[in-house]
Amino acid sequence: MAQDAPQPKAAAADGKAKPEEEEPAVVAEVSAEALALADIATNVGLVKKSVATAESRFCWRVLRSLPWLRKKLDATVLQHAINKHFPRGAFP
Repeated sequence: MAQDAPQPKAAAADGKAKPEEEEPAVVAEVSAEALALADIATNVGLVKKSVATAESRFCWRVLRSLPWLRKKLDATVLQHAINKHFPRGAFP
């Protein structure tokens, strides 16, 4: 049997072509960093809420999320998180 010529990629259902991802590794790295920073911000908010309301369940939620978060941390993410939540000069 003869092989057919390769077909061009089909357009999306709405008639618009999908843009190709140029560098997916960089996009994945940035989104993982942003996700880790968002999780750290959520955890800081939960700890503050736990202290304000004297509810220990919020701290337990943070403690349960730490193993996953620890795997996603690197020096850059940790530096951004510390600078965001503990700015220079905020504490005497």
